[in-house]
Amino acid sequence: MQKLKILASFVIIYIGLIGHCFAQNGSIHYTLEFPEPHTHYVDVEMVIDNLSSNDLEIVMPVWAPGSYKVRDFSKHTEAIVAKDEQGSELDVEVTSKNTWLVNTKGKSKIEFSYRVYAYELSVRTSFINADHAYLNGTSIFMYAEGMQDREHTLTVVPNSNWKEINTGLKIDKKNKWAFSAENYDELADCPIEIGNQNIFSFKAEGVNHIIAMVGEANYDIEKIKTDFATVAKVCKDVFGDIPVKEYTYIIQNTNNRGGGLEHSNSTSLQVDRWSYEPRSAYLRIINLAIHEYFHLWNVKRLRPEALGPFDYTKENYTTQLWVMEGITSYYDELLMLRGDFISKQEYLSKLTSSINRVENSPATDVQSLSESSMHSWIKFYHPHENSGNTNISYYTKGQVVAAMLDLLIIKETNGEKSLDDLMSNMYQKYYVKENRGYKDEEFEAEVASICGSEQSAFFRDYVYGTKRIDFDSFLNPFGLHITNLRSNSKKTKLGIRTKVEDGKLILTRTDRHSSAYESGLNVNDEIMSIDNYRINSMNELNDLISRKNAGDVIQVLISRDAKTFTIPVKLKIDNSVNYVIEKLKNRTEKQESLYDAWLNN
Repeated sequence: MQKLKILASFVIIYIGLIGHCFAQNGSIHYTLEFPEPHTHYVDVEMVIDNLSSNDLEIVMPVWAPGSYKVRDFSKHTEAIVAKDEQGSELDVEVTSKNTWLVNTKGKSKIEFSYRVYAYELSVRTSFINADHAYLNGTSIFMYAEGMQDREHTLTVVPNSNWKEINTGLKIDKKNKWAFSAENYDELADCPIEIGNQNIFSFKAEGVNHIIAMVGEANYDIEKIKTDFATVAKVCKDVFGDIPVKEYTYIIQNTNNRGGGLEHSNSTSLQVDRWSYEPRSAYLRIINLAIHEYFHLWNVKRLRPEALGPFDYTKENYTTQLWVMEGITSYYDELLMLRGDFISKQEYLSKLTSSINRVENSPATDVQSLSESSMHSWIKFYHPHENSGNTNISYYTKGQVVAAMLDLLIIKETNGEKSLDDLMSNMYQKYYVKENRGYKDEEFEAEVASICGSEQSAFFRDYVYGTKRIDFDSFLNPFGLHITNLRSNSKKTKLGIRTKVEDGKLILTRTDRHSSAYESGLNVNDEIMSIDNYRINSMNELNDLISRKNAGDVIQVLISRDAKTFTIPVKLKIDNSVNYVIEKLKNRTEKQESLYDAWLNN
């Protein structure tokens, strides 16, 4: 009997402790209201309970994961007020550009409200007008410091003219305007579209897919369903599963293309509203859809350590963006081939186009892929007039290096393994089994493991260094070779970019080592004439230059800072390349076999 009493007491204490723990956790509830959407504002209210300290820090993120740029979202906030349950105002102190300190006066529950101005329509930011609201989490939702792991709930009070809402958040079964997230990261990672969008769905690979079409466009619903189902299949074939039960596409159809942004169970795409036809334009949409869908695995789950959990208050540095974006860019074209959207020749043409962009960039000799990843916060997302000479794209060069890495793996394993196996193995190991981000050195180690030999020279030269790629050494084992169609060209080139502004031809960039660069032509110079002939456009300039020979000196009349003078420019041969990938004659059986392992996968 005594033992039963002791046991009962223990159970009561244990249950009480559990209840205390849950009470300590509490929740954070947000309410969004849009009383005047034409003014581009949303009213946000946070209700935070189970507080135990007099000091509560509220923080606004400074960036949006997936877009590596400090955007300082707090610049769009105003009307910040904190109150207790009785409605009495509490003291709020601004402690930094994006942080507010609330004196709770010992209250266990407070309300923190503010307004956000949202009028930048992109996949990285938020936009509100009379027609609809598109919200990206980090630009709307502040968080309570130290409480990010609490459950976060949301109620949306839509404008009376808005009837629909789409998001990846968990929907309340009784209220379509109420949602929940396990933590702040999940809340921030689910964009929200509110308005009167056209919504349709389809099943692919056992997963429900929802498409929210925002704005008028020339799309064919049945074609979209069929083709996006293929997108799901070709991506799944790489990794073996689709790690979500439901996936949402929010597609903003506008007058301009704006790219995409990946999320854990959704994506936002911004496309030209009339680009669903013709085929060439539509393929860009398919390419974008594959890219963002592939991120379901590569970035959102298979990721370097720096990319989750996030620090929303500052830059999160990694050398691995070339893996996250470059490898994804490689697959967004390769999977178009596997999905029968394009032919092998079209695929090789696309790959060659990327090779040409990399090889013709002066920055290829200046910045490595790892540096490009690290410097994305200050360089890639902050271009200026000299960026073309110093910054490479971890998307484009990353894609080219990824292609060479795939060829390397296939060759080293005699066609038994490919980049598919590397990505699938790493996904299973680091996400499914260990649920962690991988270390930089682990990626290189995994490559060595799948190849069966160390590949440090590849990484030294092409990832951490700026050595030019010997493309034939990678292509020849596959019965292919690369040819420069301009190898014997004597064409001259000035090496500039221009724009026409108020009828004036203005120089916007000079390429390093070009005739213009070495002769002293500057950005913002107005090019008035060459050899006493008036120049009104880039076409006229190129036409004149085409009649000149290497070594010729032309007299360029410019206007700089309201002064006119002539600069002599000695013309050089245009050393840019125009590569094509072609099949070798008399290919061996082994070359045919490796080629099939690559492009007939």
